[in-house]
This record gives sequence, structure tokens and C-alpha cells, in this order.
Amino acid sequence: MYFTNVETDPSKAQCKECNKLLSLGSEKPKLPTVSGLKGHLASCYKELHDMYLRVETVTTQALPKFIQMSLTSMAESRMIRPEDHVAVQ
Repeated sequence: MYFTNVETDPSKAQCKECNKLLSLGSEKPKLPTVSGLKGHLASCYKELHDMYLRVETVTTQALPKFIQMSLTSMAESRMIRPEDHVAVQ
């Protein structure tokens, strides 16, 4: 949304606003962090950072409810019952 991955260096991301290269902390696929990216938005683009925080808040509040509703509806419709699994029959 605000940054793009740098294909030639997986440990970097590029700001779409100013093209600055920022560190993701690690080249290893499961270890990068976004704290530097958040800090860049906060210090250089306050409006974008505020928008990011609003989206993140809505997402983190809505996701647990969505997951619970999905699991409940799946259980009620017998979609996740073990005896329905092909390997069990």
C-alpha cells in the first residue's frame, strides 16, 4: 500500500512517496520487520500514518469476530466435522 518490495534485495522496501529504501531487518523470508516502515510513515507522512493506524485498528478489531463467526457457521453446517472427511469414511 505505502511501500513496494525491492526484488533485488529482499531486506529492503521502497517508499512509494519518496522512493527512499528502508530496511526490513533481515533477508530471511520469515524474519523481516515493519517497525522501520511504520516509523518512516510516522515521521515523514503523518496523514498516511494516521490512515494506516485507522485501517489497522479496524482490521484487528473485526478479524477475531469474523473468524469466530466463520468457525461457528462452518460447525453449524457440518463443514468441519471430522466424520465428514474422506479419509475417515
